[in-house]
Amino acid sequence: MLSLGSLLDRAWRFAWPTLCHACGNIITDRREHFPRFDLLCARCRSRLGPSEGNRVLLGELPLFCAFAPDQVLFTLVKGWKYGGRDAPCRLFVSAMADRLALERLPSGVTLVPVPLPLPRRIRRGFNQSELLARGLIHKRDNLRLGRWLERSPLAGRQAGRRREQRLEYAVREYHIKRGCNVEGPVVLVDDICTSGATLRVCRDVLETAGAEVLGALVLARVEAFR
Repeated sequence: MLSLGSLLDRAWRFAWPTLCHACGNIITDRREHFPRFDLLCARCRSRLGPSEGNRVLLGELPLFCAFAPDQVLFTLVKGWKYGGRDAPCRLFVSAMADRLALERLPSGVTLVPVPLPLPRRIRRGFNQSELLARGLIHKRDNLRLGRWLERSPLAGRQAGRRREQRLEYAVREYHIKRGCNVEGPVVLVDDICTSGATLRVCRDVLETAGAEVLGALVLARVEAFR
């Protein structure tokens, strides 16, 4: 015989079902050790796999990917950045922390998030790269945050630009903030890497200012527009 708590839980799930954040279907396979509002259904969970842990080189810049590229991941990222659905953020931070732990990094590494232009940050309300970096710092004591980079206020979106255009625009858009003391080992943090033009330019800007860029940590890498 079902307990009163089980009956209430079933009634609650029937009246207000939990929907998968990726496909939108009702989650009927809720795992008992997970909270009431699970993030993904079983099918989407199975597709959201970790990267193999191998470094990908962008020129001479090591790229650390937390996930293998998949539409489930991109749907979660899009909903977070543009739809106000921030539930996946904790999952992203946890996976990025696991990926970073595979690297033998020196102590005192500074995480430098890739910046957004000020108008877009105001409109969106946050910089996703900075939220990821802050989450990582809370999970690991030997990291610190370096908000050293800034982007031109009139910078346009990189999404949709071809590879050559991304590099051309990125070179003109990123700068060191006035008064910042840039030094020590650094890991760049961003959400999705496409051509890598932005990350390479940020690496060059930081190294010119005196930092040692050890690599870039991202959720995943996808092929850029040709």
